[in-house]
Amino acid sequence: IWRRPFDWMRSFNTPVMQLERQTGKQAGDRRRTLGLRFGSYALALQMLGFLFEFAMMIGLSMLLLLFLAPMGVDNLETEDMWTWLDTAITVVSFCVIGPFYVGGGFSLYLNRRIILEAWDVELNLKRLRARVDAISAKALGVLLVAILVVVPDGVYAAKESKVEAERETQVERTPPPLQTPMREVAVEVVKHEDFGSEKVEQEFRFRWEADKKKSESSDFDFFGGVGEFIASVLQVLGWMLLAVILGTLVYLIWRTFGGYTPDTAIGKQAPKVLFGLNIAPETLPDDISAAALALIAQGQVRDALSLIYRGALSYLVHARNLRVSAGATESEVATLSKRVLTPGGVAYFGGVLSQWIDIAYAGRLPDVQAITALANGYAEHFPSLTERKP
Repeated sequence: IWRRPFDWMRSFNTPVMQLERQTGKQAGDRRRTLGLRFGSYALALQMLGFLFEFAMMIGLSMLLLLFLAPMGVDNLETEDMWTWLDTAITVVSFCVIGPFYVGGGFSLYLNRRIILEAWDVELNLKRLRARVDAISAKALGVLLVAILVVVPDGVYAAKESKVEAERETQVERTPPPLQTPMREVAVEVVKHEDFGSEKVEQEFRFRWEADKKKSESSDFDFFGGVGEFIASVLQVLGWMLLAVILGTLVYLIWRTFGGYTPDTAIGKQAPKVLFGLNIAPETLPDDISAAALALIAQGQVRDALSLIYRGALSYLVHARNLRVSAGATESEVATLSKRVLTPGGVAYFGGVLSQWIDIAYAGRLPDVQAITALANGYAEHFPSLTERKP
């Protein structure tokens, strides 16, 4: 919680903790994944919100000075760096701009989630369009040949038009003045003292008249208070920046030399549902391989694959204690599985995931032979949940 005020993308990163309930190293990895393409936008939103708040503070200060100065209020001129009026203006600016800042960050978070969750589906759809892509490549080659044939004429025409434009410009230029006798006479006439001269005048006045003019101009001195206000705001921002730097150094030292525990009570609770599937151990049979083969024999191939997929996820989460958040995608689970599975197990889980995506998202018919092979090889890579590994 103490790090949130120092996060320059906090409106974009806050849903990771509040909605996805992620903490520690997993939350940091999730924030880095979300910020790969949208981090610059979130930072720009932070700076834009700061500029709007600063502009609103300046505007409110000018408005108050405009209404209070003609009324003869003298307590506006003070030597205090920060007054109660400055605090009220700052709070009002934060309250007005804050909801827009939070809404903008949450919108960026939703857009990034949509892109990430649709990425796996997009990869499979690209595989299905392999033949169409081949035809498009041939058409692109024909189009490039046509462009190569047409482009030289256009370039030659552009060069000709450029040359003609330069000729017209040269023709339309005004020629230099001619040294004629009439021009020389005109120059001599202009140089005469009647046509131009410099004159210095001095005027003596009483001092009380100068003091009177100075007092009249003092009505506009309240603009100098705005400059002092800006200077005080910049000074406060400088102290805040120094505090951020010191806090970052303390955090890095604390994380490097001990005291950093990413696991929390919320993070240790294994999820019971992933991707809309119930992966609780009590909802699965003891022998998932035999149960899947029985479903295949009954013609329920999709249910058999669903059982294998649920069993694999349940084994990763509950038997191998793999921390998977409720907002993770299929590709993220496949990447995390490499930490706890052997290379053969990773390849097997990748096959299960590929078959599941083809059936659940791409709408393809199940491959009976491939799913039967997955059912036969399940026990080799994913033992029973009662056989927990360290």
